[in-house]
Formats: sequence, C-alpha cells, structure tokens
Amino acid sequence: MSKSTGKRCMFCNGSLKGKLRGREHVFPKWLLELQDATNKTVEPIKFDADLKITSRRKHDFGSLLAGSVCANCNSGWMSNLEGEVQPILKSLILNEIGVNELSINERRILARWVCKTAYCIDSASDGRSRVPPRHRQKLREDTNSIPPGVVVAASWCPQEQAVAWLEYHFWRLVGIPASQDPNVLAQQSYQSYKIAMQLGNTILIALFWPTPTPNLGFERGTHIPLWPERDFFAVNQGEWPKSDSPTDFIIECLKRILVFPNDRAEGSIQISGGFDMKVFDPD
Repeated sequence: MSKSTGKRCMFCNGSLKGKLRGREHVFPKWLLELQDATNKTVEPIKFDADLKITSRRKHDFGSLLAGSVCANCNSGWMSNLEGEVQPILKSLILNEIGVNELSINERRILARWVCKTAYCIDSASDGRSRVPPRHRQKLREDTNSIPPGVVVAASWCPQEQAVAWLEYHFWRLVGIPASQDPNVLAQQSYQSYKIAMQLGNTILIALFWPTPTPNLGFERGTHIPLWPERDFFAVNQGEWPKSDSPTDFIIECLKRILVFPNDRAEGSIQISGGFDMKVFDPD
C-alpha cells in the first residue's frame, strides 16, 4: 500500500492545496504541554517481525505533523474529538482513574481518538502504510464507532514515559488448523497492523487482523479491551513482561495479542460486564 495520499486528505479525500492543508499535530499541544514533551526529541522506530529496525528518524514532538490532513477535518471532527477525549486522557495520564473505570461512552470516545492518532502516526512515519484508506475514511464518517474489524485495547506499563509510540506487526496465532494455508496467513499478516502509544503509564493500542470475523485475544490479565463492545478470547496468563526499558515492555505487550481461528468461541468474555477475562486454554 502506498504511503503517499498525494495532494488529498487521508480522511476525506479533500484537496490539500495551499491553505486547504491543515496543521494536524500527531499528538495535541495540550497533551505535549501536560507531559512537558513539546521540545523533547523523539526517535520513531518501526520493527518487523524479526525485531529488525525498518525505519528510524529523529525530531521533536512539537514539529511532528500529519501532513495529509485537510483544514476542514483538522478544525472539524478531529478538533471535536480532541475536545471530547481531553478530560478522559488527562485523568488517565495523571492516574486519577483507571481504564477499567471508564464508562461505555468514554471507552468509545477514547477508542476513536486512539484510531485517529494511530492513523496519523502511520501517515507521518516512513515506510509502507499498513492502514487501509477505508479505515481512515470510515473513522471520519461514523462518529459513533471505529472501523469494522478494528479493535482498541489498553495496557499499563510500570515504567512511565511522557509520550512514545511503536508500530509492530508480530502476531501469535493460537490453535490454527494444520490445514491452514501458510500463504494465506502470510498475506493476512501483511495486511494487519498494531500501532501502540504510551502516555504516562497507560498503553493504548489500535489492532487490525484482516479476516471477515477476526477473533483477536489476549493473555489473561495483560490487556483491557476497550472497543468494540463484544466478546474476546483469553488464554492462561503467562509471566508479566519484564524489561529494562519501556520500549521493550511495549514490544512484549504487543506480542501477547493473539489471533484465533474463526470457529473457536469457547472461553470468550463480554467486555461490558466487568473486565475479568475467563480462561481459554487452547489445545
């Protein structure tokens, strides 16, 4: 998939010529000021499944812009979403509230913001875009949800970071039948994405595995599914990640997101009824 969207907005396909181009910061000014990160240098890194670095750059947070956003989107629905999510994010970053204490509506708003920010991160980074154009367009069109097939989850890192993010596309496939064509799985993996961001101690992740009914799951106790409000799989909890750096912790966190076959429904949980995942131990 081509990284460039030409001179068209990546969300609405509107013109970006002249004054029609917006100045959308990947991370909003209020968040960078809250975290005292505006002038801090950031080094975005992309990894492949073998943990080889595929992209690495340096610049400061304040100049990190998503260039393919029009002024109408920037000052319209994106600005409205920033206004809605600000009190939620601020409370999470300051550890005034936990993710599991958010209401359904707060989780929906946060999930939409995570997708919007993840798509801006993807657009601003080097290399091939993992996010299909239809996902960006659907996020703008449907103000009540996130694109179909996309999942947003949260985790918590004991090592605090002001602002950080990571794109990483390693997947664990659980209980895949021996008859499954590995070429199909490889193609699905190529079309997938995991984009994580850490704000303070909170980790927020946008996930996509491209099957008609993707069954994404988690190791028990390591993640909280935020949206959509549906069933998810969980497996027995392993040892919680131990790492010397927050970046390594995020990588370990992303490794613990799983893909199950579409016909396995045992052990799923309903995220609206608390957050205590039942165990599904695949054979």
